Amino acid sequence: MKKNSFLKIIVLISLLLQIYSLLIFLFNKKYLELFGVFLVLIYNIFILLFKKITNTQINKFCILLNFLLPIFHSFIGKTLKFYDNISWWDKFLHFYGTLAISLLFISIFKKLNFLKDNSKFFIFIFTFILGGFLGQLFEILEHTIDTLSHAQSQHGLNDTMLDITLNNLGALFASFLTFNENLYK
Repeated sequence: MKKNSFLKIIVLISLLLQIYSLLIFLFNKKYLELFGVFLVLIYNIFILLFKKITNTQINKFCILLNFLLPIFHSFIGKTLKFYDNISWWDKFLHFYGTLAISLLFISIFKKLNFLKDNSKFFIFIFTFILGGFLGQLFEILEHTIDTLSHAQSQHGLNDTMLDITLNNLGALFASFLTFNENLYK
């Protein structure tokens, strides 16, 4: 019961901080930041709706990781400007985001029996490939936003390659965690 209450508190705090961040960016007319926070909020609402509609019991640890993600990205990263003031913040989130989202997807796939009767090695490889793919999507999204908005989130090839490396390390770490089924089932 306490675990469930703790998770509900984190989910509520996460959603409130995202709404707070949305309002800050709206009032400051920072529409690109507003859009980014909005996408993350939609992602979190999708998790809750998916859970409710399908009545799928997604692993609480995976949900926790994914609701901490917008606190790190939207509130701490964007609203408190950690992205601007802490050089490694973006790198940390590439690793952490890929880890969290990969474990969530694997948890969902397991609950929906998409990975039924597969070996642990297959799930390890599948998680790594899934995480790597998601990481590439993050980079494509960053590049698209930079191109369309003339922002400069990407600071050249070295930055992009380091982001991809950290995405893959997050995926690899998630892959190793799949050996402990209690973390994602």
